[in-house]
Amino acid sequence: MSRPPQLARPSTPLHLYRHLLRESSYLPPYARPFFDGRIKARFRNHSHSVDIKTPLKQAHHALRYFRAALLGDRDRMRRLLHMAFGRLGERRRMLLNHLVMPDAPSSTASLEEYMKEATAKLQQDREPDWLDKWNLDRLMVFARSQARRKFNKSPRPDLQMKQLDMDQWATGTSIWGKPIVPKLARSRLRKAWAAVATRILPPIPKSEWELLRDLSLGRAPASAWELPPRRPLAPRLAADDVKSGKWNWEAYASKPIAAVEMQKSRRFKLLGGDLGTGSPADPTPLGRHNYTPKSWRRLLHSIWALTPTMENQSTGDGWDIVWGGQDFKPPPATADHGEFFQDVPDTPQKQKTKRR
Repeated sequence: MSRPPQLARPSTPLHLYRHLLRESSYLPPYARPFFDGRIKARFRNHSHSVDIKTPLKQAHHALRYFRAALLGDRDRMRRLLHMAFGRLGERRRMLLNHLVMPDAPSSTASLEEYMKEATAKLQQDREPDWLDKWNLDRLMVFARSQARRKFNKSPRPDLQMKQLDMDQWATGTSIWGKPIVPKLARSRLRKAWAAVATRILPPIPKSEWELLRDLSLGRAPASAWELPPRRPLAPRLAADDVKSGKWNWEAYASKPIAAVEMQKSRRFKLLGGDLGTGSPADPTPLGRHNYTPKSWRRLLHSIWALTPTMENQSTGDGWDIVWGGQDFKPPPATADHGEFFQDVPDTPQKQKTKRR
């Protein structure tokens, strides 16, 4: 991993757009397409916007985030990978929409059943809502599969089995001791399903899941996960050097020194792309790690354990859900190690302690 050069703060939206694409090009190959598409889409959406101040502020934050992650901030890199594989952010919402989307009728019998369900919903004494458009059967099967697993460092809140009991929301009494009305029961049911949806880690396509598995287990070639080397920059103009070296005395006169020199602290150095020299006057930043093949496999294995794949069964009666990750199993003892276990009982025995 090469050290990035100290770049000046982008002054125009186009300059900032090029900086973002440049930093995105140094991400691993499997994460770059998602962020390239997202950067281009957001720049296209805000290119003719009247209020450009807020998008520019978000883009500057994203640029510092990219630089810190590429320099060795493992937590920020983990978050970027969560976004690339749909555990967080915009792609997670797209995968979740695909999960709850109802299947299109593929035969005459399925079409007739779909029409019956739609007619039954229209005959109810209420107006259709967004919950009627969800495939609740598929969502419930997937939610139960996720609730039975235990995750480590999950980006979403844990999902419990008791949250999937939807009958409890349609029954009960009000604060006055009377049975709840159907409108209140439907409102409570929508709130319960929304709470479940916020905890879902949606499945990804099987081809992408297999790629993530090969990356985490070290089966993929090094070119699939290595960070690309940084390209040299064009030389700066003399005017830029003078402008960048100018002392901003107005900031020191109008703001507290702690606020002005915040980016120079060891905590925020990575956000500015400063690695420091290690001397007392220029210390190294906090939280920086060197990316190695072993650290990449550990990082990707933690993401693979949070990622499932879901396919229809061949019989068409349900779904097959496969989660990533491997359970640790210690290797069995060999004959050479038998002497260490000669006097050890098969079942552990509690040692009695004498009370004084």
